[in-house]
Amino acid sequence: MFCKKCGKPNEDGSKFCSSCGYNLEEEVTEEVTISEETKENTVSEETEKVVPESNTDLDKIKEKATEIGSELKEKVANIDVDEAKDQAKKFAENEVKNYKNFKNLTLKQKLIRIVIPVIVLIIIISIIVPKGPSDEDYISSARTAVSEKLKSPATAMYSNEKIVDEDDYGRVLITLTVDSQNSFGAYVRENYAIVIKSYDTSTDKFVFYPNATQHWSSEFDFLEDELIEAAKKSANWNEPLEND
Repeated sequence: MFCKKCGKPNEDGSKFCSSCGYNLEEEVTEEVTISEETKENTVSEETEKVVPESNTDLDKIKEKATEIGSELKEKVANIDVDEAKDQAKKFAENEVKNYKNFKNLTLKQKLIRIVIPVIVLIIIISIIVPKGPSDEDYISSARTAVSEKLKSPATAMYSNEKIVDEDDYGRVLITLTVDSQNSFGAYVRENYAIVIKSYDTSTDKFVFYPNATQHWSSEFDFLEDELIEAAKKSANWNEPLEND
């Protein structure tokens, strides 16, 4: 350590200069003070370099947040909060009231409340959704087709009516037995195989194949299967309807 006043060397840790008696501790204190000031100035300079950038990023974030907040505020402003509260309150009150009323009903009244809407719904669906022809629709059509071939349709009595087969395109084959009067007034029994091409439930009209109709008397019942196959062949059975 050198004395700042006279420049003479001294041992480290000496309080006074051995040559001129100068207080060496004041010099150390001054050096430390200067070093601390230098350090603070250095930190300040470094901080000045960083803070502006941080403030810039923070400002951008604040600006974006303010923009989003303004948009949300504008959307919320268009909602009538009081009206929304009133509607929610009324809905809740009605639901509670309906529940209490239903809870106080007798079992019979509860069943009526449940069953009647279901029945109404079924009726509506049955009206809206189109339904296909029933077996009775086809059999009734076959009777009509056979009656055109009888001498005395008014005397006809039908029996053994049944749907024998149905192809992939909606054709239906029906067999039946009919007892009716002939030209001489005597009752004659005959069996028929009729092929119905289509049935329209909305108009109750049907189309059948007159040329495919087969009929035979009881003594030729052993030919029934062959005659049914002949009826199918004449009606283009299992072929697209466009081929008719």
